[in-house]
Amino acid sequence: MSTIGDENEPREVEVTGVRARPGRFCIRLHWEEPTKFSAETTTSKTKVTYFHYHVDFQIENQMCQYMLGIVFRFWQTSKDILCAAQLSRIAHSEEEDDEPRPRAILAFINQNETSLQLEPWGLNQWRSHDFDGSFAYPDGKDITDITTLTWETTNPNEWKPLTCHLRIEFETFAVGEKNALKQLTELYVQQNQCDVQFNLQDDQHIGGHSHILVARSPVFAAMFQHEMKEKKTGQVSIQDIQPGIFKQLLHYVYSGRLSVPLTETTAQRLFEAADKYDIGDLKDECIDFLLDCIRVDNVINLMAWAHIHSVDELTEAALTFTSLHGKEISQLKDWANLMKNYPEVCLEASRRIIDRMVLSSER
Repeated sequence: MSTIGDENEPREVEVTGVRARPGRFCIRLHWEEPTKFSAETTTSKTKVTYFHYHVDFQIENQMCQYMLGIVFRFWQTSKDILCAAQLSRIAHSEEEDDEPRPRAILAFINQNETSLQLEPWGLNQWRSHDFDGSFAYPDGKDITDITTLTWETTNPNEWKPLTCHLRIEFETFAVGEKNALKQLTELYVQQNQCDVQFNLQDDQHIGGHSHILVARSPVFAAMFQHEMKEKKTGQVSIQDIQPGIFKQLLHYVYSGRLSVPLTETTAQRLFEAADKYDIGDLKDECIDFLLDCIRVDNVINLMAWAHIHSVDELTEAALTFTSLHGKEISQLKDWANLMKNYPEVCLEASRRIIDRMVLSSER
């Protein structure tokens, strides 16, 4: 790999981090501009120019280092600017190598313009898929007329600042706790010795264990500890929750985690199911995820959903985001629907937008 002049000098990066809860760290990284470098492709051996936002950092109470790189490249064939993120874990000793490894990594770039899940890539690397990187390209340059020459001659200080919020989750169990939890989860996964059967939509069925369900949910406790039909028959009809969502709910009841990554839609549906069965930690996890999902194109729907389900934290976050991006959001088609269906929410959002505009004009 070769560098391009002084443009490759290290850039100053703002790094702040906080432990949001045991096993979860939230790290904010901010660059004013990228580094520019060139490298030969492995196939054609031609040099390609990249723009690279990168930083090394450490996590609280860990000795090993982490290196995050967010790389932009120009794809001549399709005229696209592609971007990918990679996190590497660097251990310099056996002791450091024995430290816990992340089990889940999410990255949110430039106020959630782009949200990414970084997938394992070997033992000590995690990578995202390629995504559209045009949001960071310099203002004033015509992205539709970009060529290899204009790409290679672009100065790094013309690029937009970039902010990335990383959410890194680690295992928080000792070996004995982990094994016990694994064996408990296997009871559900393997459907061993079940004494309850849930009858779901589309004639699907799944088993459970009443003692575990009672311990994890006050609603299940009321169902199986009193002389109700479900206790007498061992049969429970679940027709108001999608089968996939209910199965994930049960997986969480047994293991304290989901077996598949959350999406914006599944987080909402799982919250609704967890609310019905009073599983507070799952509700919290869904809301934490949705708080990180807020974007211009979905904030109205999230705001309405949060209002319907009385999720005050998400409602407030959506209102704050709307006040910051009021011009764009108020022009969306969903804004008219919000005004029609939830006028009180729309009124509060409009008030926040106006207050922000007044504050900006006074500065």
